Amino acid sequence: MKKIVAAAFLALAGFAANAQSGGDNSGCTGCTALTYDACQTHVTVSLANTLNMNCTSCSDMQACANSISEWANGISLGTAQFSVQSTKPFSVYGGLASGTMAKSGGGTGLTIGSGSGNIQINAKVSGNMGGTYQSTYNTAPTALAVRTNNATPYTAANSGSKLIAAAPANVGPAVSTSVALSTGPIPVSAANGDYSVDVIFAAIQD
Repeated sequence: MKKIVAAAFLALAGFAANAQSGGDNSGCTGCTALTYDACQTHVTVSLANTLNMNCTSCSDMQACANSISEWANGISLGTAQFSVQSTKPFSVYGGLASGTMAKSGGGTGLTIGSGSGNIQINAKVSGNMGGTYQSTYNTAPTALAVRTNNATPYTAANSGSKLIAAAPANVGPAVSTSVALSTGPIPVSAANGDYSVDVIFAAIQD
C-alpha cells in the first residue's frame, strides 16, 4: 500500500515539473475572430396604378332665367372645381346622368340636346392641370353628352364628353381645375318651374 501511494506521488510530481518547464505548443494556431454575420429575406413590391379625384367645390348649382336675353342665349349655372392625382396620364370627362332635365313636382321635362325644343348643358375648362382642354375661356363651349352607362367602372366610352385630354401623371401636390357650366338657349315651349339633371365629372387613366 505504501509503495502504490509513493508511485502516484512521483507521477504527479513529474507532471507538474513538466508543465512548469513549458512544453511544445507548435501545434496550436489560436482562435479565428468572427466579425460579421448575415440573414436574408425576399422582398416583393406589387405596383397597382391608381387615380384620385377630389371635388373641392362641387356644390349644387341653381340659376334663374327671368330675362329675354337669358332665354335667348342661355344662363350661367356656376363653376365646379376639382383636382386629380394619378400615376398615369389621364383624361377628364363630363357627362349627364339623364337625357332629360326632370321637372320638379312632375310634369314634362326638358329634353337635352341640340335643335329646337331642346336644351344643352355646356362646359368650359380653366386651370393648370395640363393636357389639352377641349373648351376654354376663348373658345366655344363643349356640349355635354349623356352618359351611356351610369354604373362603374367609368370608361371613356360611357362617360360623356371629353373635357381634358392626356393630362400628365401627377403624384405631387394636387392641381385644381375649374369647369364653368351653362345652358344653351331655353326652348320657349318650356313651362315655368325648376328643371334639374346630374352632371358627373370623371377622371380616367388613358
